[in-house]
Amino acid sequence: MTNRYSQDHHQHPDHQQLLNKLAWVIEKGASVKEFTLIFAHCNYTQWRDHLIQDLVEVCSVEIFQIGLTSEVTQLYSTIYSKIKSQLGQQPPQGIMVYGFEVVTDLEQLLKLANRVREEFRKQFHVPVLFWVDDRVYSQFLRSARDLESWGTGSILDFQLSTPDVIKFIQQVIDLGFTQVLAAGAAGGLTHGQNLSNQQLADLRRARQDLQHRQVRLAPDLEASVEFILGREIPNDPNQSQQHYQRSLDLWEDILGAYPSPNPEHLIRSGCVLFHMGLLYRTYATQDRNQDQQHYLRARDYFVRSHYCFEQAKRPDLVAKFINPLGESLQRLE
Repeated sequence: MTNRYSQDHHQHPDHQQLLNKLAWVIEKGASVKEFTLIFAHCNYTQWRDHLIQDLVEVCSVEIFQIGLTSEVTQLYSTIYSKIKSQLGQQPPQGIMVYGFEVVTDLEQLLKLANRVREEFRKQFHVPVLFWVDDRVYSQFLRSARDLESWGTGSILDFQLSTPDVIKFIQQVIDLGFTQVLAAGAAGGLTHGQNLSNQQLADLRRARQDLQHRQVRLAPDLEASVEFILGREIPNDPNQSQQHYQRSLDLWEDILGAYPSPNPEHLIRSGCVLFHMGLLYRTYATQDRNQDQQHYLRARDYFVRSHYCFEQAKRPDLVAKFINPLGESLQRLE
């Protein structure tokens, strides 16, 4: 999925032109040997990572890369110490910083950076590139306005077109369902074997982007997104249930619209029903006063799930997801 996504967008002429411009700005900054601050904007971490790879290939300047981690509290000190520890007295030709979005206390990080902004000019006589997304750049404007104002020209904005955003969502969703089906009942309600936190964050951002553009997803894709987002919240079953219910409502309308439903739709609906059953099984273990009622609901969802798999002519999936139904029936005896 990731490679296809990368190739599709690297061939986009506007993106390539912008990438070449970014390389030129860095090369120009390196030639004058003065501090030059550059902002590049990209809302999707996966695509940003591919852009970084491409930038390294097209730029003649050797760029020292620094990925921030959640516990970082000081931007200038982090950059300075990493350069000294890895390059010693040899100054870099260019510096690239990414990962602002994962910093736990981004506001404090940027406030401190703004206070010591003169140190950037004194110590880094090279182009410095900051990769930001919407939230990070907004925080720069609020907490480090003076430092941000040193940026060279306008921010270089690597936007995705609406068809590309939809394609990305489809790819992430396909991967999510593939992994859910591969895990079967053993996957449970946890999402550890499913999508990464980075992929989930990009999925949420892609959905928000479409909402801001007033673009609605196709019902089957919207139903799939609701399911994947529900699996993202393993410690809040009530919120997961809301996502699953919205997904089921959409699947019910989709499946009811055709006399011969699409097998893929049946399979995905079956996955959502199965996970709804798992939720009620969890409720049963947490609420002993109403455990029988919850097990009855769990049983009903498991039965409906298996019926979807049977309609899709997938006995292998029936077998993969059968165990929780048997366990629920035992509890009801």
